[in-house]
Amino acid sequence: WVNLAGFHARQGMIDESERAFGEALRRDPGYLPAYVNQADLLRTLDREADAERVLRAGIAARPNAASLHHALGLLMIRTGRTEAAMESLKTAYEFAPEAPRFGYVYGVALDSTGAAPQALKVWEAVARRHPNDRDSLQALAVGLHRQGLNEQALGYAERLRQLLPGNRSVVELIE
Repeated sequence: WVNLAGFHARQGMIDESERAFGEALRRDPGYLPAYVNQADLLRTLDREADAERVLRAGIAARPNAASLHHALGLLMIRTGRTEAAMESLKTAYEFAPEAPRFGYVYGVALDSTGAAPQALKVWEAVARRHPNDRDSLQALAVGLHRQGLNEQALGYAERLRQLLPGNRSVVELIE
């Protein structure tokens, strides 16, 4: 049903897509991809309030689903509700430390709200658990450099260079 909903959406058949998402959730109210994909469709249609309702329904059905909290946090950022967004992004990160993207995004949100030291701690935790996560390594290198901690920054940049040999932006970062 979720695949059918996606097919209908790609064909521009939005009503049919929404009905298929509804059927998917009727059959399995805990199926995470149905909530996330339906909310994403609604986002593309500039229906953020409807997307939020879908995500909140998903969280009610699956309160520990990090992907739903993450998607809700991103929605909150888009709609200018930074404080609520921070809580949702933090929850996603805490519920799924095995997903480096959630930690990276939470760190970006912290950094963008002026909490650079906390962002660095989050990215460092991500890098410890996921030493090859390029986004967190780059964020650490840039963030530490901005804090004047150039030796530490260089260490993360060098790790990044090992992962991306010859990458011009990494070379520039090191320089």
